[in-house]
Amino acid sequence: MKATGPIGTLLFCGIGDLPYVSSGGCPMQEHKLFFKIWSYFISLLVPILLIGYIVYVNVDRLMNKDVSDRLQANLTASVSNIDVNLEMVRTTHNNLMINDIVQQYLKPHSLQTAQDKINVPSIIRTIAANRSTLSSFIDTVFLYSDVEKVYTADGVVDFETFFNKFYAFDQFPEAYWRDRLSQDSIFEILPPTEVRLEGGGRRTVIPEVTTQYVNGHLITSVTTIPARSVLRALTGNSIYESTAYVVTDADRSIMMRSDQWTEEQLEELKTKLEREGEPDQLQTTIDGEKMLVTRLISPSFGWHYFSVTPVDAFNYESSGILTMIVWICVALIVIGIVFSLIFSLRLYNPIRNIRSILQNEPHPDARRDNSRGRGEFGEINQRIYELMDEKLDITERLRHISNDRVERYFLDLVNGSPWQDEDGESRIMADIGFVEGKYLCCCFMFQFRDRFYHEIAEADRVMILEKLKVVLWGIMRRHVNCYMVECEHNLYVCMVNLRTEGDRAGLDEALKTIRLTFEYDMVYCDLLIGIGNVYPDTTSLAASYSEAITALDKMRSRPDSSVVDAAELNIGQVYYYSFLDETKIVNALKIGEPDLLRKEIETIVETNRSRGVSYSHLGALLAAVYQTGYRYLTERKQDVFRFATEKQHQKLTQKTVLPTEWQERTEELYAFFDRIIEATAVKPERRSSSVVALISEYIALHYAKDLHLEMIADEIGLSPKYVSKLFKETTGSSITDTISRTRMEKAKELLLETDLKVGEIAEMTGIASRTTFLRVFKKYEGISPMDYRNAHGRRDDGEK
Repeated sequence: MKATGPIGTLLFCGIGDLPYVSSGGCPMQEHKLFFKIWSYFISLLVPILLIGYIVYVNVDRLMNKDVSDRLQANLTASVSNIDVNLEMVRTTHNNLMINDIVQQYLKPHSLQTAQDKINVPSIIRTIAANRSTLSSFIDTVFLYSDVEKVYTADGVVDFETFFNKFYAFDQFPEAYWRDRLSQDSIFEILPPTEVRLEGGGRRTVIPEVTTQYVNGHLITSVTTIPARSVLRALTGNSIYESTAYVVTDADRSIMMRSDQWTEEQLEELKTKLEREGEPDQLQTTIDGEKMLVTRLISPSFGWHYFSVTPVDAFNYESSGILTMIVWICVALIVIGIVFSLIFSLRLYNPIRNIRSILQNEPHPDARRDNSRGRGEFGEINQRIYELMDEKLDITERLRHISNDRVERYFLDLVNGSPWQDEDGESRIMADIGFVEGKYLCCCFMFQFRDRFYHEIAEADRVMILEKLKVVLWGIMRRHVNCYMVECEHNLYVCMVNLRTEGDRAGLDEALKTIRLTFEYDMVYCDLLIGIGNVYPDTTSLAASYSEAITALDKMRSRPDSSVVDAAELNIGQVYYYSFLDETKIVNALKIGEPDLLRKEIETIVETNRSRGVSYSHLGALLAAVYQTGYRYLTERKQDVFRFATEKQHQKLTQKTVLPTEWQERTEELYAFFDRIIEATAVKPERRSSSVVALISEYIALHYAKDLHLEMIADEIGLSPKYVSKLFKETTGSSITDTISRTRMEKAKELLLETDLKVGEIAEMTGIASRTTFLRVFKKYEGISPMDYRNAHGRRDDGEK
């Protein structure tokens, strides 16, 4: 296509520094770059449209805000008026109950005297006078003190007739009003209900009930407020005729509404308010129509008032502004097109010269791209794109290397193996923004149910597992500065940097968001979250991680909780494993009792658990118990690797353990000890002799103490019942008898070889009472200690 004539040439080529024109005119294909530049300039006019749109939106928003403020103020005034009337109803209600005539003459019908019956008209006049005070806001007032008569402003009516014929409540039958006489209550507002009147009419009323003692009898006073009175107070002051009103109680139950609202519209409004958190103002769509909803809560009665106004009722005000903005934008665009044409002409020639230079360079990629018709700018920028691609590739490789290094650092840190390279550690902390504040660990553990593996395809499962870390980390770092690593399969550890006091609230909000995010996935998995304590530096993250893992384990005792904070727990950072505990395990190995050995280990573990020992230190405890078995084998010159493979040995010596690994780790430990007992166990008779020898040796060494069966059993790591039975069956004598005989043998030696008094000998043989010593000695020897000494040639040192 060619431009015809000088005007066409000027339009395509411009005025002044024209691009090169061949003798045949100015072909568009040759100067495609010029038109591209011009289109770029014209695209800069788009902000004019955006600015016009923004101006319109802001003006419209301000006008909507003004309307919203006026609607809010109008609703506030109406609600205040309603509250004043309701307060007056309450005051009138209370005045009626304390009125002298009511106090003096209102009694149950069966207790009324003739004089009381004469004064009944006074009660009726009193009710009528109270009703007339707020006749425009009250439907009726009635009192009753029994189930026989009801007193109204129009007279006295039989109880059943009144509630079944004259004023029958749909929601509250006659039985309900009978029960009210047994409930002492002060000014209770009941839900709205329809009443059937004697003439067949119906109306919706709000009953207000008070039951209290008068003259020693419970009297119920009821005032009913027509729902139309409340709605009339709202609509009477409405700014827009199309505004509808809805009133709910504190439990969000609808009390009254404008007539034009259907049940479906109310449900839609209720759903959208709940979804948005019930704001004071909300613009939404109901039944296909845009609505402005304003809410106000009554400070006196807790009712929720909603005004719902169609946006079309006030939207016409912004139409004139939109017209003016459109014309301004059109004028600016025309001016912009003219100036963009001029600027495009001035830029085109220099760019064309640069293109010509680059076309002359012998670069194969440039020639190849040009042959494919990449366009004018492709010839100019090809080399630049190549450099950018190389830079992006290098940057991506460096990012992966950096991420792997940071993950390795944190994994080593939480596993108790911090780096020794302080400079490298500082650079990592600076790169991820961990430069100040406090630190803690959060652990996220997913426990997948069978449904996850049966109902979800394998490819989808793999994708889900790959994205879990991304989802968790994405939510966390929107609220706090953090770094997340996958420590074990389905266990994610998040290191959190709390820079300010407010960051802790941000962390709580992040955890709340995570729970809500995975709430609907709980049919497939359980998400457990453990939070460690806060520490002043990153070197303590291992302790925080240990506490977080312990918190996960504590969820077994708190099944109603998905988040446990270590700050709420008493977690110890040292395990308890005494020489006595080790002795019990060794004794169980010696006597070859696997059940006893398991019981001792379980007792040691539960003791540590009850003291709040952290999970990582429980792992160290298992490693210490394993070392006891290791030393036991070493002392007997046994090869440890006969009883545990190298892989098992490495696992059992690890000082860290996860809750998911605990069962497997303990079972491997038990299997290790079972193999030791199986290989080193003695025959039953030799086992019995070994235990009896231990007991006899202990008695011989400790007879001077306050010795008894339970102490001996505890010292050798066996149950008292087992020790007593085994010793009796093997020796034919009880442990108590053996202790006494041993003491008497020692006493006889001291009587013959020393000049000690009888009381001193008693103390040295473990018998604190001299009388008991004399009795026991005579039981076993047949004579007293002094007679025994005299009979064997010792001098009498006197019994004192």
